Amino acid sequence: MEEWLRFSVAYWHTFRGTGLDIFGAPTLKRPWDNLGGDVEASKQRANAAFEFFTKLGVDYYTFHDRDVAPEGKNLKETNHNLDKIAEELKTLQEQTGVKLLWGTANMFSQPRNANGAATNPDFNVYAYSGAQVKKIDIKQI
Repeated sequence: MEEWLRFSVAYWHTFRGTGLDIFGAPTLKRPWDNLGGDVEASKQRANAAFEFFTKLGVDYYTFHDRDVAPEGKNLKETNHNLDKIAEELKTLQEQTGVKLLWGTANMFSQPRNANGAATNPDFNVYAYSGAQVKKIDIKQI
């Protein structure tokens, strides 16, 4: 049964969600949260996450690219950030045995995607979104 029903910890819900809803401000304050978005804080968050995973005894975790790595000033910097965090995640996976069940692109949080990502009428947004999806290569993690 484990091969078919794999329990995992969703990085967004467990480590990035702020408790924000349509009725008010965020309600969760997390010591590893870095609203400014730097790579070192993201590495610290990853270490906290893997400590949590191992204490729970889970075999898998999942993430969106922007859950684990901060967006940069442009696509090149953003991809560099993701590469740095991917290295950290790979190391943590090797150390703990916790595996990645799935990783995907977050195409809904960024304001540029307000009119869609792959359906956006602005070709620059569409192209950026395509490049973001192309960058997610879970084989590197």
